[in-house]
Amino acid sequence: MALWGPDAEQAALLAATGRTVVAAGYARSEQWETDEGEQRSRWRLIPTERLRFIGTREHWDRRAARSRSGAQEAA
Repeated sequence: MALWGPDAEQAALLAATGRTVVAAGYARSEQWETDEGEQRSRWRLIPTERLRFIGTREHWDRRAARSRSGAQEAA
């Protein structure tokens, strides 16, 4: 399953706004040579399940702040 068109645009928008993305799948390495003879490579995530967007940036910022304040109180 790959994301294309509007689905990919929505996923990119949500990820860019600080949403946490959970993706399950496997990684695949791809290698090719450009027309100029340069070797290129990249890793792609091949999802085996639908992407899940959880929480917001504010949610995770508040959670991190609570964690930091708890660690300071324990010290």
